[in-house]
Amino acid sequence: MSSEVLEKLTEYARAELFPATEVRPETALVSSGLLKSVDTARIVAYVHEEFGVRIPLAGLKRDNFENLGRLAALVTSLRTPTA
Repeated sequence: MSSEVLEKLTEYARAELFPATEVRPETALVSSGLLKSVDTARIVAYVHEEFGVRIPLAGLKRDNFENLGRLAALVTSLRTPTA
């Protein structure tokens, strides 16, 4: 996973989605109920705008959004061209 991707996702989540919560890369977002569907839509839009990556329908699984570390790993894998 790219540390740049993780840093940017963490900054975005802290500033735009969860300003009243101390969000870390390992903070449970889905299972804790912190991440709502509208937040997921906002993150997907941010990922597309910031990283030029479209998360495919198959990537919109709860596990991929459980924490920012997992989301960063998904974004990094989608940014990496396959040979």
